Amino acid sequence: MLILGWWEKVGATRMSGIPKLLCGESGNFPELVRFYLAEVVEPGHAVLTAIVKRGIARGEFRDLDPEQAALLIAAPMLQLMLWRSALEPQSTYKIDPQRYLESHLDVLLRGLSAKKE
Repeated sequence: MLILGWWEKVGATRMSGIPKLLCGESGNFPELVRFYLAEVVEPGHAVLTAIVKRGIARGEFRDLDPEQAALLIAAPMLQLMLWRSALEPQSTYKIDPQRYLESHLDVLLRGLSAKKE
């Protein structure tokens, strides 16, 4: 729900171009990057870390480093935003966001799962 909801409210909107802009202009506007990190990236990372910690505590997720897991949860979503805003307009290859995120969730949940298949 978090990942698909995030895509609907952020990733699929014009706001998804902000990371591309910040990466490209970080040297010119370091104070803006620091603001974005403090107000968007760090709170988002804290939420993902808390979700992983809760899943571990409930026995739903295997024991792993929650901080690193949170980074790995977010990385494919950032990649999708960067792809769509910077590379896809010039590419013949198109990513279907719904299929991409469903695949991400499948791999993610199997990797986090405490249950052995």
